[in-house]
Amino acid sequence: MPGLAEKSPLKGTPSVGFTRLFLGSPGIDARAGVWIFLAAALVACGSPPIPPASPPLPAERVLRLAPGAILQADMTGGETHVYRFDLPAGGFADLAVEQLGIDVAVRVEDPRGLPLAASDSFFGPHGPEPVPVVAGTAGTHRLRVHAPGTGKGRYEIRVAAVRPATGQDRDRVEAERRFSAGEILRQRGDRASLEAAVREETAARDLFRSLGERGREADVLYALGFARVSLDSYAAAAEDYRQSLALFRTEGREREAGRTLNDLALAHRFLGDSRRAAELYQEALALNRRVGDRWAEATSWNGLGRVYDVTGETENALSCYEKALALWRGIGDRRRETSTLKNLGELYLKLGDSGKALEPLNAALVLAQAAGQDRETGALLALIGQAHSRAGQHARGIDLLRRALDLQRRAGDLRGEAVTLNDLGWAWLLARRPREARDCFARSIPLLHRLGDGPAEAIAWASLGWADNELDRPRRAAESFARTLPLLVSFGDRRSEAAALLGLARARRRLGDLPGARSAVEEGIRRIESLRAEAAGPDLRTAFFASKQDFYTFRVDLLMAMGDPEGALLASEEARSRTLLDLLAEAGARRRAETPAQGRPASLREIQGKVVDPDTLLLEYSLGEERSFLWAVTPDSVAAFELPPREEIEETARRAYDLLTASGSTLARGRTSLVLDELSRVLIQPAAGLLGSRRLLIVPDGALHLLPFAALPVPGADRPLVADHEIVTAPSASSLALLRREVAHRAPPPGTLAVVADPVFAAGGFRRLPYSRDEAEAILAFAPPEGRLGALGPAANREAVLGSGLGRYRIVHFATHGVLDTERPERSGIALSRGFVRAGEIYRLDLPADLVVLSACRTALGKSFRGEGVIGLTRAFQYAGARSVLVSLWEVEDRATAELMRRFYREMLVAGRAPAAALRAAQLSLRREPGWGAPYFWAGFVLQGDGEASR
Repeated sequence: MPGLAEKSPLKGTPSVGFTRLFLGSPGIDARAGVWIFLAAALVACGSPPIPPASPPLPAERVLRLAPGAILQADMTGGETHVYRFDLPAGGFADLAVEQLGIDVAVRVEDPRGLPLAASDSFFGPHGPEPVPVVAGTAGTHRLRVHAPGTGKGRYEIRVAAVRPATGQDRDRVEAERRFSAGEILRQRGDRASLEAAVREETAARDLFRSLGERGREADVLYALGFARVSLDSYAAAAEDYRQSLALFRTEGREREAGRTLNDLALAHRFLGDSRRAAELYQEALALNRRVGDRWAEATSWNGLGRVYDVTGETENALSCYEKALALWRGIGDRRRETSTLKNLGELYLKLGDSGKALEPLNAALVLAQAAGQDRETGALLALIGQAHSRAGQHARGIDLLRRALDLQRRAGDLRGEAVTLNDLGWAWLLARRPREARDCFARSIPLLHRLGDGPAEAIAWASLGWADNELDRPRRAAESFARTLPLLVSFGDRRSEAAALLGLARARRRLGDLPGARSAVEEGIRRIESLRAEAAGPDLRTAFFASKQDFYTFRVDLLMAMGDPEGALLASEEARSRTLLDLLAEAGARRRAETPAQGRPASLREIQGKVVDPDTLLLEYSLGEERSFLWAVTPDSVAAFELPPREEIEETARRAYDLLTASGSTLARGRTSLVLDELSRVLIQPAAGLLGSRRLLIVPDGALHLLPFAALPVPGADRPLVADHEIVTAPSASSLALLRREVAHRAPPPGTLAVVADPVFAAGGFRRLPYSRDEAEAILAFAPPEGRLGALGPAANREAVLGSGLGRYRIVHFATHGVLDTERPERSGIALSRGFVRAGEIYRLDLPADLVVLSACRTALGKSFRGEGVIGLTRAFQYAGARSVLVSLWEVEDRATAELMRRFYREMLVAGRAPAAALRAAQLSLRREPGWGAPYFWAGFVLQGDGEASR
């Protein structure tokens, strides 16, 4: 399952030095590397090296060494200021540079130009850079202040003391020396250097503590936390950060305290304690905002987003990432912007929306490559590979993941390598190569264990279980899932926990434990339902739910195997159109000025009592990987039938759609009849004994949404279903039940018919539909003058649609071009004079019509999601209040459409038929006309929603 390809919070965590910055923790940047390495050489070698040739020095200023002296200066990024001062041999000068809005690095050189001390603190453009020195030889010393970044600010040079060095002074200088040495070792990044850094900085901490230098003790403790995180010693790092935080607070250093809170939260996140991490990030956020530290505020938002991401609180995570991005861009920090874009893309991947994930991931990749960030580039290539793999582009996904793996190995990114191995394993699984997948998972687990990455290791064990399931080793798979589930629960990773439960259910079923399988899958679905409720907005809820449909189809199949067809039907309903149910419930609550509530699937009693009646037969389809099902439901019976697998049915349905759109051609008619006969045998024949002359309510699945069921032949007869039946489609029986409940609470609109037709298009735009005005005038003639509205020609504009006028009519008819966007369905729309009305705008309308007719091309289509069906204009109008919507499946012929609509409205407004009956009568009469007998001319329009509307 794709859900198990998600990472722990440790994804992409580098193990060394300043490259950790993109995870949200400040550190010593590379900008001061040369100066600090020179200082470290003094430590490592016992005597300083000869410095390399350097460019001419800047003009020097004199620094007066007097206790209490303060010198202020303005500075611009890129500048270096040099101050000279004299100091006798053995003399001690307690110097510090206080940063006042500009970040500086400071170095003190002896008379030979060799470094005595250097400092570049963690905390940006504020706080002190202490450089106390004891002169080894008498003479002129130099203090260099360099601003490596951009911008302007001020600094102060403070002279706290000047005297012959005491033992305590020498201890203090030694403490600073060991601190600097530790930082250089930490930046090297290899394990031996990191461990040596901890030893040096521990010694520095002890010296500062003995000297009562609480501020510097706090700084060293903070640096120790960094080193221990790089060594994956998260509990020890958290303790260092806690001690550092207490000292910063005691010293009144609020800015430093805010940043330390961020890193303490990060350590708890790495420890899998999401609750405590969230509390600390919230505390950090309040403090960082109060002191005006925008960088640290952005870090808090980004870290809090990661916590919400892991715990499945999607809406909160998205909001946090967007806030962090705005701050990073305002600050101009491209490195952290890259990290947050990566987090955002990863979140969309978890929600199952690979297309939406690629936009931030590709943007982040450009930034990472431009900055030469090999580790981040590797992590991003891995995520982009995941996105392609989940979208079915297996070869592309595997290639990208392999490239990521090579890059991470060259960069020495052990954690990145381990997690990408897990991702590559899932790409192999999706490509149906379980042996290669298992090999990747088995190689990932020991690496993650060595790194101490508990959350990621737990995911890898679950992934191994999935591979064993695919290799038909259910007992071994069950053991892996049993091992990992308690860990996933403790880490609060509900997505991975749910996927592991589904894997356990599959293993138990193969072992013959059907009740155990049912218990596991239903527990997994409870996790999915809690996560779905937290997904932000209908689009994300839809994408998330579509990505989790394997849970529901497995439960349907399992219940059928257990001999419970009624339970399987309800499980099918629970899997369908859940976001639409939420939208309909929300829209009804909005109109009644109530608090929005989530919609719930209907019970069997509601379906049999409120959706079907003695004259209606519900035919509901569920397409599964190994087998599919059809339920035929009447008020007093539920019959279930097994059908072929999804792939077989969908291939035939798509072939039928292609032939139907070409059936106006004589050459295509024979092949069209053959494929429609085949579909009728598969989809209708099993329930033939229940058909009678009932109205058919069709709940399709997958590619069956493309079919006009009216054109399928009656089983065993040479006539289409529409000859014997009224036909209506619905996303689910539950959505129709909810729609009818909502309609029962509202009064019918006073007007009869509003028509928006024949808009005036700009030159070079859409071609005019020559029959649309004839169509509009013909159907307007069927409505009484006092109850109709005609917005034709230039009046068919945005104002006519977005104003309040259309909401006064029972039937609203559009005759124009449709605009289809299958990738971003909210941008699908209707072409009008001087512009368009998009689906996103239609959602905001108040349009309580009984019927909306979209007499335009392909208005039934949109973006298809498993479980949710097609998202496009139909759903937009349903949310706006329409009880039923008449839409087209293909590019309909203009003249035939005008004639079909004329007959349809005559049946409704003159003969008094309900929409389903009126559509049947119009289609049958048009089918009998010479030249229009092919389904292309009469079967392209389908009625979705309540076929009894407007009766």
